[in-house]
Amino acid sequence: MTGWPAATLLAAGVVGVAALVAVATDGGTFALLSAQASTDPVTITAGSADLSLSSLTLPTTALWPGDTEFGVLTARNTGDVPLDLSIATARGSAPASTTGTTGTTTAVADLRVAIGASTSVAACRSGVMHTTWTGTLDSSTATTAGISVRPGAAVVLCVGLTMPSSAPASQQGLGTDFTATITGTQASS
Repeated sequence: MTGWPAATLLAAGVVGVAALVAVATDGGTFALLSAQASTDPVTITAGSADLSLSSLTLPTTALWPGDTEFGVLTARNTGDVPLDLSIATARGSAPASTTGTTGTTTAVADLRVAIGASTSVAACRSGVMHTTWTGTLDSSTATTAGISVRPGAAVVLCVGLTMPSSAPASQQGLGTDFTATITGTQASS
């Protein structure tokens, strides 16, 4: 039994050498590294959305069935974020009347409104525009106009009012007013 402790020591040595060889040939590096750094303080400023509109100018000539008149206004982005424009229209509160009489007859019920960008006031007055929004005088839900305005930029908006060819004779001599509400909402990047 004197050989048993020597054999045990020899076996333990062989296992220890095998473990050392396995760790040495593994190729891995074992270390715990860490580093830390901070940035200098920065200030973040929120942007502003601001839209200014010129007055809409429309000809005062009478419309007849099939006729279109064009008016012009300028939308300027005076904020510092890009804006997408939306449009809604609403019939005004002025009562309609026939020439020389007063009444509450609904005037020009069938007028169609088209709005789009134009290269200039003169081009719009000539009817040259890229129509991006159409509706009636009662399009009271704001919908996108498909027009974006960069900060500091302006766009000439052309407004076309058309009386359909099918307008009834009862529309003769009637008038109405309307409001176009143009909203600028921050454009998504």
